[in-house]
Amino acid sequence: MPTDINGRSQCGLTIITDMLPSDDGAWSGRITDPRSGAVYRAKLWVDEQGNLNLRGYVGIPLFGMTQVWHRYTGSLTSACDLV
Repeated sequence: MPTDINGRSQCGLTIITDMLPSDDGAWSGRITDPRSGAVYRAKLWVDEQGNLNLRGYVGIPLFGMTQVWHRYTGSLTSACDLV
């Protein structure tokens, strides 16, 4: 099972915080990289296909990277294993 920088399980770990709606329909807040503990500013929005786009950045969004997150359709066991 993946762990964070402190050796704790990443299962149930809160990594996205302080999100507030933006005028453009996106949400802005902070995201924590569980592997390094680094905190970045973040912008989230849902695209036309229903995928979550997450852009983490330092300073302004121009200096960042966007990831596309897809909905997980499986389930989790009580031990947080993906099924």
